[in-house]
Amino acid sequence: MKRNPGFYSFWLLLIASITVTAPDKVLAVNESFSFSVIAKERFNNSGLKLIHGHTYLITATGTWKDGSCKTTDPAGFSSGECNSSVPGTYLLLKNTEYLRRDKNQNWFCLIGELFDQGTNVFDNMQADQQFRIGKSRTITPSVSGKLICFANDVITVYANNSGSVRVTVKRIS
Repeated sequence: MKRNPGFYSFWLLLIASITVTAPDKVLAVNESFSFSVIAKERFNNSGLKLIHGHTYLITATGTWKDGSCKTTDPAGFSSGECNSSVPGTYLLLKNTEYLRRDKNQNWFCLIGELFDQGTNVFDNMQADQQFRIGKSRTITPSVSGKLICFANDVITVYANNSGSVRVTVKRIS
């Protein structure tokens, strides 16, 4: 039986479109893993799975920038520390603090979240598993999950962000 050449093209395209992702890495004691967190990305997948009951030291270095605000480190900045030359920026930031993904942390503070391992959509966050990292944080997760990181900003306003920070996670125990 002779097949239409389009038949093979269809199957080749289908196979090429399937993305195979490696399982998230689980660290051994004293093992470290580094990755970049890009300011423009709402969800930066670390490729790590943190395990309930294990203790991790998370550190971050580098700088990133929110719109017209000054460059900042992973600790972020308060609305009054933006130092933008654009008129009205302070009032805009001050009046939208409640819209930040973690409204209790600085603008552009590095934040971590643990997501249920069964999803890559990141809409199934485990309760109380959003946490401040800033420049450094030791954490013992209460649940196991995929580590996602981001710059603390309004979730719909990531397009004006720039830069990245380098994050290192070390399992302590």
